[in-house]
Amino acid sequence: MVKPRRDSHRSDFINSNQSRTTKDHIMEHLAERHGVFSWPDESRVRTMTVMFTDMAASSRFAEMYGARAAISKRKRHNRMLIPMIDRHRGTLVEVFGDSLLAVFEQADDAARCAISMQRQLAKFNRARQLQQEGL
Repeated sequence: MVKPRRDSHRSDFINSNQSRTTKDHIMEHLAERHGVFSWPDESRVRTMTVMFTDMAASSRFAEMYGARAAISKRKRHNRMLIPMIDRHRGTLVEVFGDSLLAVFEQADDAARCAISMQRQLAKFNRARQLQQEGL
C-alpha cells in the first residue's frame, strides 16, 4: 500500500501536464494527425462520437502520495482502458495527463466502450478493496 506524502510538491508537475482542449484543437488534431475526420464541405458531413475520460480525484491523489505513485496509477489505468477503445472500434486520439480522448464512428460503440470501462474499473476497485481488507 502506498503511504501518503505530506511534503508532496511534485503534484504541480502532474497538473502542468494536463491539457484542456477546445473544439477547434480537437478537430484539427483529428484531421491532421489521425486521419479520422475530414473537414466537412458542402457535399459530405460525418458524424463522430467523441469520448473523454478523466480519472476522478487524480490531483488529490498526487498531492497525497506523490508524483511517482500518481504516474504508476495513471499507467495502470491506461493499460486497462486503452485496449477497450480499439475493441469497440474506436480510435485513441490523445492522452492528456489523466484523461483519454477517443473517437468512434458509431455512438453505440462509444456507449458500449464507456460501459465496459466502468465495469472494468468497478471490478478492479472491488478487487483492490478486498486485497486491502485482507480478504
